[in-house]
Amino acid sequence: MVVHDRGEGGYWEHAMGFAEWLYRHSIDLGIPTITGRVSAIRQHVLEMPAPVVADVLG
Repeated sequence: MVVHDRGEGGYWEHAMGFAEWLYRHSIDLGIPTITGRVSAIRQHVLEMPAPVVADVLG
């Protein structure tokens, strides 16, 4: 079993550093990150049953 240190310099800090790196490089490459997120959310909403969406949105 592998246990990751969650303190300073541990697994979570490394994961967040990678996420920041990926985000910055995707911007540098001209990949529209906001459009991708909106499209993913839209797709999830379209796949959900209408009563569930209505309940979530109030």
